[in-house]
Amino acid sequence: MFPLSTPRREVARVVASYRSALRSRASSERFTKEGGEAFESLLEPAMRDLPAGTELVFVPDRELHQLPLAALFDRRRGRYLIEDHPCLVTPSLGTYLSALDHPRPKGDFRRVLAVGDPEIDRSAFPTLAPLPSARREAQAIAALYPEPTLLLGPAASRSAILAALPGSEVVHFATHALVDAREPLASLVATADPGEAVLRASDLDAKSLAGVEFVFLSACDTAPGFADGDREGVAGLARAVLAAGVSSVVATLWPVDDQAISGLPETFHARLRAGDSPARALQLAQLALLQRTNSHALAWVPFQLFSGN
Repeated sequence: MFPLSTPRREVARVVASYRSALRSRASSERFTKEGGEAFESLLEPAMRDLPAGTELVFVPDRELHQLPLAALFDRRRGRYLIEDHPCLVTPSLGTYLSALDHPRPKGDFRRVLAVGDPEIDRSAFPTLAPLPSARREAQAIAALYPEPTLLLGPAASRSAILAALPGSEVVHFATHALVDAREPLASLVATADPGEAVLRASDLDAKSLAGVEFVFLSACDTAPGFADGDREGVAGLARAVLAAGVSSVVATLWPVDDQAISGLPETFHARLRAGDSPARALQLAQLALLQRTNSHALAWVPFQLFSGN
């Protein structure tokens, strides 16, 4: 145990400064400086002499939910945390330990529901652009599983998604998401439906997601912090899915560019199918994007795994 004396006000400042550097697409020098300060303030004492490859399980609260933990930077070694450690966030230590008692055999996911680039009602959502990269992403992911259900364009409606969820083990949304940071169940996925009859977070309940073990929310800002800043956990679609009993969710801490992240979701699913744990699969997917010279340097950072196991 390594108790830290850092006061909450300083933690909040470190997180806000780091996220500001990310939002402004700051230089790599500023990004690594901010990430280094966060690492030194929050993790460095506990990380000394920790073997590479050790899986890190975080149980954050308040502002720390908005910190991309895998992207913290060890300036002494010149490495991101993700380069040496798979990382995941769990709602509570009790949840994590309970899940360890019921491990799933690795690599046996077969049934996937992949939703990509729904044909949305432009009058209801005039600012949301088409997502051609998301369509290709959903197609590539469906091809990785023996028993896929693929919903694209006009077929990606609320009713079709809800009808396809039963029996699915893995669900992947490559879509637009609109998040309510005060009331998570009011968040929505812009589906191929007229007017406001779209898929809402409240539709993704324990009944509709029964049997689903993994959800990948490849959309913007699917795991934001609460707007009032003092409530526990994540908000948005990720909170609704976790509350429904899904064991693992990959979600985003802020908006993402569907072209810049190209390849990350596909690599993740390929590794999951190959038998890697969700934490290891996300680590490898993020590293693959980090190492691509033609990719935006920070495109991999917003993705975070929330999991019981």
